[in-house]
Amino acid sequence: MIKIYLDWNIISKLKRKEGEELKNALMKNKNSFVFPFSAAHLRDLRRGDQAHEGYGLDKTKLSELCGTHLLEYSDTIDSAYPYCCTSEDYNDLKDIDLSLFSSGFTEEAFVKFFGNLGLDYHAIMDALSHVEIPPIEVPVLNITARNLKDMFLTITYFGKRLTTDKSLYTLVNKYIDETTEDGQHDKIKFAKVETVFDVLDNITESQTGLKFIDIIEKFLPVKSDYNFFIALYLALDMVGFRSDKKRTIENRYADAEHAYYASKCDVFVTGDARLGEKAQAIYNKLGITTKIISDSDLIALLEDIPPKEYDLDYFFDEIAPKYSLPYKEEGDLQYYHPLPYPFYGLFNLCEEVELPKFGLYPLVFRCVLRPNGYVYFTELDRFFNYIERILPDEEIPVFRSQFRDVFLTRNKEKILKTRYTYNFGSYFMELMADPDTKIPLPMMILV
Repeated sequence: MIKIYLDWNIISKLKRKEGEELKNALMKNKNSFVFPFSAAHLRDLRRGDQAHEGYGLDKTKLSELCGTHLLEYSDTIDSAYPYCCTSEDYNDLKDIDLSLFSSGFTEEAFVKFFGNLGLDYHAIMDALSHVEIPPIEVPVLNITARNLKDMFLTITYFGKRLTTDKSLYTLVNKYIDETTEDGQHDKIKFAKVETVFDVLDNITESQTGLKFIDIIEKFLPVKSDYNFFIALYLALDMVGFRSDKKRTIENRYADAEHAYYASKCDVFVTGDARLGEKAQAIYNKLGITTKIISDSDLIALLEDIPPKEYDLDYFFDEIAPKYSLPYKEEGDLQYYHPLPYPFYGLFNLCEEVELPKFGLYPLVFRCVLRPNGYVYFTELDRFFNYIERILPDEEIPVFRSQFRDVFLTRNKEKILKTRYTYNFGSYFMELMADPDTKIPLPMMILV
């Protein structure tokens, strides 16, 4: 299934009159696509007025569209990982963390945060006040820190300013403007999405001998897939590429998070042109294939794909001739273009196999995951449900015992041995596990 990541401005639009057409198209086709949500969505939601009726509508739409499709960064694989969790459950699970940020780091939020850990906030602050440190002056905040309590309050006060003070980011931009040579700022500001990194490299290499992206990576305190992407996005914004002076640093961080999680999906839908262009520049630089579209383009996509996914005649007549043959061969290696839409909601690659002895040219369908790609259980379940819908009632128990039930054991040794075959109409189908994928995924042969 195509994974579509909706920016928060798209979800918020669904409660307004101008979003009626999009809302209807999403509700009509939501079971044909996967709409993942992330912690960035929950933080955006919490920044709203919870007493306002619009808050409830946003919350409802997020739940209706995204279901259990959560994306969250995982240290284990150093990438976003798919979890099965509703937005309500995730909100409850992460309540303390989300409240801390959305509250603007209030004392009440810290009391709750420490209390959840079994600690007394006030007792801790009293203890920290007795641990002296060399005085630290923070002129921009008009604060002097003389002990660890002062330091803690200085950091939290700075956090509060990050969440609300738009002038703070203006100061940062002003500093960058003043330290950037004449003409360079305009080159960055008006650079094209396709060439902005070339412009930045010309500037940084002349000054440091390093490319812009290498500087970000070199000085990143904690190196990870997530941190690198967020740092790169914020760096682009800070040097003046498609910056928005009306937004706080926290807003920009949320935009960076949305762009990151969207990079793990097939499509990113946003109504924010500046966000979209920064994301596209990074996607281009890092070789990320996520397509960025507007909400009007999304409506066309939602209406176009579902009727084609299960139309065998259309696939064999229109798609197979263009995609089932390799576009390049190097020795024993063959390269195929990915399908324009997931066939049967799952397969993104097909190849024609010659069996001239039998006069057959079957198509082999695979689900090929890109690096750090993933498949939700929802997608497998939907595929198995479709197979059952085309089988006669008496054949369904056979399919379940021979293939579906075995596949869902997650026992790779058993799964690799399972097979299921069936003739329907003028087609012969064989299902098995793809022997070349790291995790067990179905493979289908159609003749």
